[in-house]
Amino acid sequence: MELLGSSKQGVRILPYYYYSSVINLTGTEFLLKPAFLHGISGSLHLVLFLVLFVLWVWKKLIRDVHEEGLKQRVQKIRSLFHGQTLICCLGLSVFNLALSLVYYFYWYRNGSWSEEKIITLLDLALRTLAWVALSVYLHAKFFSSGKPKFPYLLRVWWAFYFSISCYCLVIHIVLQTKHVSLPIQSLVSDVVSAVTGLFFMYKYKGDATVTPFSSAGILSILTFSWVGSLIAVGNKKTLDLEDVPQLDPGDSVAGAFSTFQNKLELECGSTRRVTTLNLMKALIFTAWKEIIFTAFLILLYTGSCYVGPYLIDTFVQYLNGRMELKNEGYILVSIFFLAKIVECLSARQWFFMVQQIGVRIQAVLVAVIYNKGLTLSCQSKQEHTNGEIINFMTVDAERVGDFSWCMHDIWMAIVQIALALVILYKNLGFAAIAAFVATVLIMLLTAPLANLQENYQENLMESKDRRMKATSEILRNMRILKLQAWEMKFLSRIIELRKSEENWLKKLVNTSSMTTFVFWCAPTFVSVVTFGACAISMIAQTKVSLDRIASFLSLDDLQPNVIEKLPRGSSDLAIEIFDGTFSWDLSSPNATLKHINFRVSHGMKVAICVVLAQASRVCFRSGKIEENILFGKEMDREWYERVLEACSLNKDLEILSFGDQTVIGERGINLSGGQKQRIQIARALYQDADIYLFDDPFSAVDVHTGSHLFKECLLHLLSFKTVIYVTHQLEFLPAADLILVMKDGMITQSGKYNDLLNSGADFMELVGAHKKALSTINSLEARTVENISLYTKDICFTSTNEVMEKVENKYAQNNKTYGVVPEGQLVQEEEREKGRVGLSVYCKYLTLSNGGALVPCILLAQVCFQILQIGSNYWMVWATPISKDIEPVVGEATFILVYFALAIGSSFCILTRVTLLATAGYKTATLLFNKMHHCIFHAPMPFFDATPSGRILNRASTDQSEVDLNIPFQVGTFAFTFIQLVGIIAVMSQVAWQVFIVFMPVTAACIWYQQYYMPSARELARLVGVCKAPVIQHFAETISGSKTIRSFDQIARFQDTNMRLMDGFSRPRFHLAGIAGLAVTYGLNLSMTQSWLIWNLCNMNNKIISVERIFQYTSIPSEPPIVLESNQPHCCWPSHGEIEIRDLQALDKCQLGDDIRKKEGKLDSTGLIEEYDSPTRLLENKSSSFAQLVAEYSTRSGSNF
Repeated sequence: MELLGSSKQGVRILPYYYYSSVINLTGTEFLLKPAFLHGISGSLHLVLFLVLFVLWVWKKLIRDVHEEGLKQRVQKIRSLFHGQTLICCLGLSVFNLALSLVYYFYWYRNGSWSEEKIITLLDLALRTLAWVALSVYLHAKFFSSGKPKFPYLLRVWWAFYFSISCYCLVIHIVLQTKHVSLPIQSLVSDVVSAVTGLFFMYKYKGDATVTPFSSAGILSILTFSWVGSLIAVGNKKTLDLEDVPQLDPGDSVAGAFSTFQNKLELECGSTRRVTTLNLMKALIFTAWKEIIFTAFLILLYTGSCYVGPYLIDTFVQYLNGRMELKNEGYILVSIFFLAKIVECLSARQWFFMVQQIGVRIQAVLVAVIYNKGLTLSCQSKQEHTNGEIINFMTVDAERVGDFSWCMHDIWMAIVQIALALVILYKNLGFAAIAAFVATVLIMLLTAPLANLQENYQENLMESKDRRMKATSEILRNMRILKLQAWEMKFLSRIIELRKSEENWLKKLVNTSSMTTFVFWCAPTFVSVVTFGACAISMIAQTKVSLDRIASFLSLDDLQPNVIEKLPRGSSDLAIEIFDGTFSWDLSSPNATLKHINFRVSHGMKVAICVVLAQASRVCFRSGKIEENILFGKEMDREWYERVLEACSLNKDLEILSFGDQTVIGERGINLSGGQKQRIQIARALYQDADIYLFDDPFSAVDVHTGSHLFKECLLHLLSFKTVIYVTHQLEFLPAADLILVMKDGMITQSGKYNDLLNSGADFMELVGAHKKALSTINSLEARTVENISLYTKDICFTSTNEVMEKVENKYAQNNKTYGVVPEGQLVQEEEREKGRVGLSVYCKYLTLSNGGALVPCILLAQVCFQILQIGSNYWMVWATPISKDIEPVVGEATFILVYFALAIGSSFCILTRVTLLATAGYKTATLLFNKMHHCIFHAPMPFFDATPSGRILNRASTDQSEVDLNIPFQVGTFAFTFIQLVGIIAVMSQVAWQVFIVFMPVTAACIWYQQYYMPSARELARLVGVCKAPVIQHFAETISGSKTIRSFDQIARFQDTNMRLMDGFSRPRFHLAGIAGLAVTYGLNLSMTQSWLIWNLCNMNNKIISVERIFQYTSIPSEPPIVLESNQPHCCWPSHGEIEIRDLQALDKCQLGDDIRKKEGKLDSTGLIEEYDSPTRLLENKSSSFAQLVAEYSTRSGSNF
């Protein structure tokens, strides 16, 4: 306490000498003044206090209508760290209050006041108030919500606070080394502030299932160490989706979609018409905080990039011995170093956050497109096919999300041009105007190129829509195509559509190449706008995609207000239609149903007989049989068993290896038509609804099964329910309480069965047609039995009893699956490659077009360009005099002429490079496309049974789009950056070889670390491709079964499923961006070129996964060739109508062993009819002989066919 004595000498020693010592500091040493330190500290605390007050007022005045729902989503267990943070805030406020009181009473007692002391007291008072306010804010607004991380405001503030505390501590230590006496209070304050600031910045562990990013501290965010645990796991084992943490609620679809939807509805107003501008505004509002923060980061990055060019002249002057400040060399080196640190950190955060924004925007676009598909009216659905809608989701939404990379380029270009002109004006004076004029001319020159790119992009997307539409329809009907041997015919159609797409793709990439050439031919502009060509291309592509999505969202929906839900028991009538008129197409002059009038009481059974009806589409989800029956409801085992018994499904489930846990293939491909129909009936019965509508529910089952279903389901389980069923089978009409006969869309007759028999020609016409059909069937069956009896005399391997038994039991067994059931499920999880991407993938890709002949030419052009660039720079240095006093080495004309010649040579090399790269890129993409589709169309039928169409469509859309537009330029950019780095190393080796002492070990460390993180990045990129297929598959199934989903009132459940699948797709993308940021951050000490090389290497390894996935489908086992060139029949074949088969071995499903059926038979011209129906109906019935014949067999014949 000697320092607090009352003697004036003590006063002078305490802080007076300290303050008087530093008051005399001048110039740049003003930064060491206590007044400056306390003033800055007090000002920042005052700003914090005011911001907290504004936030409190904002929360009081404006409340989010979705606050309660969001709280339920993000509710987390509060960590002990929160309490420790609150204690530290309160402790700092008490500490500053005590310190201010000690200072006040001490100075007041001694009567020594000065301007610096008043500033010190104000600083301490503001600190006390700010930390108290922060404690109250945390307790009242934050801890009650249970959020897992602090707001960005506090995290940024704590970062500044830690920086200020460290700065003050360093300054005080510097003053101490200069023998300046410091008060003990200042040292204690510095130590406490620095320690607590470090504590605030340190991360804490939140929920283990959520991404560590949600609970990361500022240091962890800056260094990307939050993703280190995932990299460690990926380095030990192959990453699976279960290893990837869940997204933070703010980045999930559920967290962002409600904000987007509300803003979109607000922008559209009562018109409900979505325009491109409204859609863009809603997307910006969805991530406006992140967009503003990335704008700040890119501004920080741009400013730090221009620190070096701005101070380079000062640095040269210092090297020449002209110093303006004391210790100017240390100051310049420190500024350069800090600028480089800021440049690297801001760039990495910028790259990560724009990808985070892109993931969020793509997710909400997919969600809104999915929701729109569920509510589209029938008329609107006719305007867009499923393939086009899938393109909106897979290509357009992703393209809009990728635009986040270029969203700041327009205003950033203006800022960069302004900074460049300022530097040029500083060094060249009014000559900078010439550079400005050249820049404006180049920008005007690129405007028509941008318009061309937009036009070509729009036509490219339209061509892609037509191709995807055709591909989707072909995959859905592949069984029919293979039956008719039409694969090559439809493959040629796909190739033609691809040629049209390739034509626009060629024009687009050539235009992009010309844009790149224009930029590279203007060195001044290139140095300002590095990604100008990419930005123009991305703007054109994004505008086209936004226009397409906005057009789709503007289509008419089903009117939700046409349905009024009444409480149960509020009326005696179950259904009442008064003068109803209904139409599939509102623009059609003739309604589908007109003048419909009838009433149905509770519990009535109403049958509808239609002379001519329209076909309907069934809805089957890829999943287990149990899931399809439950359809979102909870399991009630007793009711579930009763439903299975009533629908005659128990025997079918016994046959299946996994029972009701058997996974149904796409559209129920591994079920017979009768099984699918009975599962649909079971799904409806399990819902236990009040009203049931059946559309010809027994069309795919035999007479006995149909009678059983009608008795057990409609008359027994639904005895007290209201049932309306459409049927063409008159045996089910007598049990109806009311029969409606319809013709030409109107009810022509109504009544009970006996009443209609006695009156009405329309009903008698139906009965007569039905009896005629039955007599025809009976005569054909009798003829079949007779023919088979005669036919068996010439068959050596089948007895008459076996044939009769086959005919008698044919339709009784039509619901059983044929052949041996495989032990595993039909549909397996999508396979993905594991481990590093082999060099063979790169080699195949590079040599696919022209054997790779263009690759050496492209590299040679880039090498020549780099040599000419180095020569240009060397010529500028050698020919330009160091100062005005020295005579130039060459004349001005020679100087300009040589420089112009080098520039022309560089331009020619760039033109050659971009042209050859674009040509090789789209040629390789086309060859990959053709090769993959040839293999798919030649694949055996079991491949299509076991492969959901979403996996094929994913490769045909997303992966093919990557190969078309991104991968060639990504590979090229990596190669060009590597050549540029080699050129820089060559120049540095001649100028300052000592830099290799640091360069080599740092490069070795980066290569080692790349090997550490690359396995995780690679597997995450593969997971992105694998996780997208379920999204596409679910989307396609939803669009085709939207009527069923709406009728079962399951829209919300399907929307939640889509959001869950989208989150699963976004999770690896989000963490992949974090790993990329971490990789480059560890290259902090490297030059920008090396960092850019590492970044491109990471991106190239991730993008090449699309090529790897396409190559997977170029190695599908092919079916036998259609024509055997070595075994073609004679030109006069056949000489008579007879087919003979000997020693045939058939393998039903390629994965099974030989099905031992060695038979020999003869089919002559007796006209044996064993089955009769349309090909589609026979193919749906898996147990029919026709379906078994055309099932995909791998044949082995012992003799010629």
